[in-house]
Amino acid sequence: MKYADEVIELLSSYPHKTFRVKTIVNYINPKKRERRSTTRQVQRVLESLAEMGNIEVKVRDKLGGGAEYKWS
Repeated sequence: MKYADEVIELLSSYPHKTFRVKTIVNYINPKKRERRSTTRQVQRVLESLAEMGNIEVKVRDKLGGGAEYKWS
C-alpha cells in the first residue's frame, strides 16, 4: 500500500489523538489536485489497519459525520 508508512507514522506518533481522514490526507499530500486518489489509498490503509486491530475506529452517528481513527 502506497501510504501505509505515512499513516502508521502519524497515528503512532500521537496515540491518544483521534484523526479524521481529511487530516491524514492533508498531512500526507496537501496538493488539491491529487486529493481524491490519496483519500482512497488512505482509506484502504485505514481499513486494513482496523481489520488487524491496530487502530480504533469511532463512527459518527450523524449524517455527514466522518469516522475518527486512533492508534490502539
